[in-house]
Amino acid sequence: MLFFPLKVTELRSSLNIKVSPSTGCIPGGGSVELKLEVCPTVVGSFDVKMCICIRESKQLYIRLSGTVEQPSITVEKVSYM
Repeated sequence: MLFFPLKVTELRSSLNIKVSPSTGCIPGGGSVELKLEVCPTVVGSFDVKMCICIRESKQLYIRLSGTVEQPSITVEKVSYM
C-alpha cells in the first residue's frame, strides 16, 4: 500500500489556529480528517488561507473566513440570607 506525506501550514494569520494532525501520512485511495480549532483574541472579521501539501503535488489551499463577536454576559447578584 502506498502512503503519501501530508503537511498543513497556516498562512499570514494571528488567529491562533490549531490543526490536528498537521503532519502525517495519507494512505493511497484513502482520506484523513483534519480538526481545526480557532482561538481568536480580537473582535472582527477574518479571512485566512491554509496550505495543504501532499507529497510533491500541487499545493491545496483551504479558505477559512468568519466573524468574531464579543460575548455578552450578564451575571445577576445573588443574595444569601
